[in-house]
Amino acid sequence: MTDEGAYIIMEKTYKIEVDCANCAATIERHVAKLKCVKEVTVSYMA
Repeated sequence: MTDEGAYIIMEKTYKIEVDCANCAATIERHVAKLKCVKEVTVSYMA
């Protein structure tokens, strides 16, 4: 058995205050472009 193709799953959560849907979407879109990011979700407070 080899470690070839193995990877580490790491989850990080950041709390930021966003009260604008457009701002949340912009942050989500830009973070998703990072090579090391597989999935991103940004929620906003209404």
